[in-house]
Amino acid sequence: MLNPNAKPLINLSITPSKSNVAARSGAEIYYSIKVQVGTLNTTSTSQRPAINAFVCIDRSGSMSGLKMQNAITAATKLIEILEDRDSLTLIGFDDKIEQRFFGRMSSVARGDATRFVQGLWARGGTDFERPLSQIREAQITPDRIFFFSDGQVQSGNQDLSYLRSLCGNVSVATFGIGDDWNQDTMSGLRSGSAGMYH
Repeated sequence: MLNPNAKPLINLSITPSKSNVAARSGAEIYYSIKVQVGTLNTTSTSQRPAINAFVCIDRSGSMSGLKMQNAITAATKLIEILEDRDSLTLIGFDDKIEQRFFGRMSSVARGDATRFVQGLWARGGTDFERPLSQIREAQITPDRIFFFSDGQVQSGNQDLSYLRSLCGNVSVATFGIGDDWNQDTMSGLRSGSAGMYH
């Protein structure tokens, strides 16, 4: 029996092999990506509710190289871990947006979503307002937003209070990508008790 108070929970953590690396040292860094899916306030026999996940991936020019690869790897892992009854919307953004709704995660939808993510490449400037405004206007209400970026916003409205307001009451988990990610921006964007930044 479902617990009516249960909330969908997806936690994704990215752990670097090294915490500090000198600039331009040429050292290689490897990342451990872990995704956990469950519910809050449920018993072991409870089944979590299906979720509508929105995943925003920064594909701006500052994300080129290893940053883009890590964001793609993390998003691909998230696609793999979603259950068949979960729904997924992917948004690749720079100063433009490319959005695809994949619906429930059938094997076909999962494959299409993976190809969409792996086909992203870095380009353009960084505008957080565009993807968040698109989510606000979506016909499907998200249960959770995952936001992958280096936080180096270059255009659009950059006021964090305004950007958070576009998310309404939806929990936002933000993930700082790269050694130079903007912690103030990424931690400031997170919202909800289950939001996080890395």
